[in-house]
Amino acid sequence: MTSDHDYKHNDNPLSNDPIIVNDEIDRLHRKIFHLRRTNTEIRKYYSDDADCAQALQENLIVIDHTLQALFVQFELYQQLCNKQHFYIKLYESDLKMRDKLNSFTSFQNDPSQSLSQQQQHSSVKKLKEFDLDYVAQKLKEKTKELQAAKTQTQTQTKDDDNDTNNDDDDGGFTL
Repeated sequence: MTSDHDYKHNDNPLSNDPIIVNDEIDRLHRKIFHLRRTNTEIRKYYSDDADCAQALQENLIVIDHTLQALFVQFELYQQLCNKQHFYIKLYESDLKMRDKLNSFTSFQNDPSQSLSQQQQHSSVKKLKEFDLDYVAQKLKEKTKELQAAKTQTQTQTKDDDNDTNNDDDDGGFTL
């Protein structure tokens, strides 16, 4: 259920009032912050659950759409106030990523490039990309393996210590 406040933002997302634009930027910032925090919790505690993995993917899509709306609001704020919004520094990496994706898309759609050059560029791009969820899952599995190995080593060390004490036990006789 959405409130009247949400309808105001959805009915007129672009405004010529800097106060309204600033409020919209704040709202979008809080939404992104909450979704990213939720994704962190899902990755940390529920990475094995298929439903949570689905929710994680859906959150990533919502974050992407919200970031796009936020960038539009940043541009609008800059046009209205002749200065950058103070949240823009928080999203510099997202802006750089968007610019890279835009340049990749424009390169990919450039008719002057040959097909082999486009395929070569896309294969290089694929090599540079990492699935963070996959990496996080593998790190979690490796951590579990290392903890199990550490526990096993500690257990063997305790058993070895007990065995050496029994071998030296001569019943209390001293020579």
